[in-house]
Amino acid sequence: MPNDIYDNPSIIQEMNASPKKASPKGQSTASPVSSEYVVGLLEEVRAENVKLKAENAELIRRNSELETANRAAQTILGNVDTVVRTD
Repeated sequence: MPNDIYDNPSIIQEMNASPKKASPKGQSTASPVSSEYVVGLLEEVRAENVKLKAENAELIRRNSELETANRAAQTILGNVDTVVRTD
């Protein structure tokens, strides 16, 4: 349904042309079409957020591995560096 607005922009015109009733205090006047569209967008954002959190966790894990390897390499090179340099 969310793509219908892009495929058929007249939906927006129909929503804007439909008479608006005053709603009781605290109730929304959003049309079902716009509400469904917003809910669809929200679901997409949530799905993307879950995907990005998983990707972030993987990057954190990989970063930890690389930092460990870097420390080991610096230790080895540090020992070699002190032996090679005699100045």
